[in-house]
Amino acid sequence: MALTYRMHDLGLLTDWQYRSACTELSQRGYRTTEPDGMKKRETSQVLTKVFQGLRSTGMKPHAVAAELGLTPDEMNKMLFGLTMTMVDGGGQRAASEPRRALSLVP
Repeated sequence: MALTYRMHDLGLLTDWQYRSACTELSQRGYRTTEPDGMKKRETSQVLTKVFQGLRSTGMKPHAVAAELGLTPDEMNKMLFGLTMTMVDGGGQRAASEPRRALSLVP
């Protein structure tokens, strides 16, 4: 349904084609869910590596969320569970290590 909407939005489908496609997809059960959809959620290797790198410097996910001005729950929802939620730690950040400023990029 999202792909159909986007195609219509880009002008690749006429209004009639869009309505017809939506009707057909709804009849096949795609209005509320994707029949036989993905069994396992995709994961992001990049986000995993970013969070592993941050963790190796002692920065924990809740600190990342705080730097972004988010709660940990908000950050998890935005990332759709694509990051590792728990990484084995093992150390404290050195006092001489500078704090990094993070920002959320749309």
